[in-house]
Amino acid sequence: MNDAATTSQIKQIHILKKNLAISEENYRAFLSGFGVRSSKDLSYRGAGEVIRMLSAEQAKCSPNSPQNRDKLAASYGFGRQKYDELGKRPGMASPKQLRMIEAIWKEVSVFQSAKRRKAALSNFLHQRFNRISPLQIEAELVQRIFKTLQEMKLQKLETEKEYPQ
Repeated sequence: MNDAATTSQIKQIHILKKNLAISEENYRAFLSGFGVRSSKDLSYRGAGEVIRMLSAEQAKCSPNSPQNRDKLAASYGFGRQKYDELGKRPGMASPKQLRMIEAIWKEVSVFQSAKRRKAALSNFLHQRFNRISPLQIEAELVQRIFKTLQEMKLQKLETEKEYPQ
């Protein structure tokens, strides 16, 4: 068997790097711990270890990971306090902005169930903005999301005018 990392492993490493938003400098420093300068230089076993380590780190960061799910659910709060426990995170959307995104989403979503609406919002964020959760929204992305949601809201209103129920 060839001892080199497979193309699939290299792709997986780069996806994890992107999802974790690891800077190029930190990524190279991380790889140097494996005695290589590039993921293409990793052995099959080394690539497996890199994937395992980055996946574990992603699990710690994911709002859906078992260790974070209960903690974050308690932190979210409800109504006007929702997301307040997140506080002001440098470079990230404020709790007020996150509440506004959810409020507009509630208006444009076709789902009545809060659980399905939340899943649909996550899907929307992933497909359009490459984010899997509102918690991953950066401050610079907020205006683009607002604009997209407002356009969806207008489109929904126009459709309702054309086809009243």
